[in-house]
Amino acid sequence: KKRMDIINLIPPVTKTFLVAASLCSLGVTLELITPLELYLNYDLVFSKMEVWRLITNFLYIGPLSFPFFLHLYFFHVYSANLEVGSFHRNRSGFIFMILLMASALLLISPLLGNSSFLSHALTLAMLYVWARRNPFEQIRLYGLFTISAAYLPYCLLVINWFAGSVTLLELCGILIGHTYYFLTDIMSHVYDVNIIQTPSLLKRIFDEEPVHHFQAEEPQNIIDINEFDDDDYDHQYNVPG
Repeated sequence: KKRMDIINLIPPVTKTFLVAASLCSLGVTLELITPLELYLNYDLVFSKMEVWRLITNFLYIGPLSFPFFLHLYFFHVYSANLEVGSFHRNRSGFIFMILLMASALLLISPLLGNSSFLSHALTLAMLYVWARRNPFEQIRLYGLFTISAAYLPYCLLVINWFAGSVTLLELCGILIGHTYYFLTDIMSHVYDVNIIQTPSLLKRIFDEEPVHHFQAEEPQNIIDINEFDDDDYDHQYNVPG
């Protein structure tokens, strides 16, 4: 029952992604589908109308493994904090942000060669926005040292660089996150210009009724990205009675 309560506390957009990504990886692990049916291939998208590839390439993170669960944990923590924090009662805005970032990655990917799956770049873009909006949050990185959230995206890039896994797509993910942050936060607060406006259709669909189920609390002093304690949910989210 406690685990079901924890699952129910995950905000809806983040939960939808987590479930879809888990189903894709489970399907591949059980050999019900293959990554060849999920990866981004524009020739197949346009010649054979396999349009699902425009979505599934963001959902497949890899087979069920430790890197898969670590990536899912990263996405859950920072996506959920965005959704219940700066996008509280603005679900349409959160969805529109994801759509913009995904669209930008889809447009850029043909220029970068190896771009079959874009999930890592999308996660980095969202992580960058969260980090810029919570710059003084303290992050305990792999239990080794503590840094301010503003430096987290760059530290992850350095770690991946030492591991030999940094790609141009990941750099583009951070660039896309920075572009979104600049157009929404800097332009609106410094220049009083709102360039990115959520379409009214998305507002009618997702914001017809106010969202009362999730309320962001004050940020914790330190977030340990390797801490998988279920009790953390009690501190991350506050559900009004």
